[in-house]
Amino acid sequence: METTNAMKVAKTSRSSIESLENSKEEFMAMIEKMDAEISDLSQAVRMEGNATSTGTIERVNKLKIHRLRLNEMLTAMQAADERTWVAMRQSAQLAYEEADTARQ
Repeated sequence: METTNAMKVAKTSRSSIESLENSKEEFMAMIEKMDAEISDLSQAVRMEGNATSTGTIERVNKLKIHRLRLNEMLTAMQAADERTWVAMRQSAQLAYEEADTARQ
């Protein structure tokens, strides 16, 4: 059976998303990575001008959408106690995996 990127992400990031504190750190790190990538791609779009590929713009927009979702989830995690975290952990895991997949 072939291992997909999403399956690899799930295997490698699951332990780091288990606790609330580790999750906050992982989300902040992912947001920083996405910010850097968005900035780099946006710079490339500005430099290319009219010759910009639609694919690059689509990628920037996709990253921005996932970054927004991660940021909203992080804000909720900042206010969460352990009981709330248990309830939202699965959706946080999914948001993290989808964002990581979008970066690849």
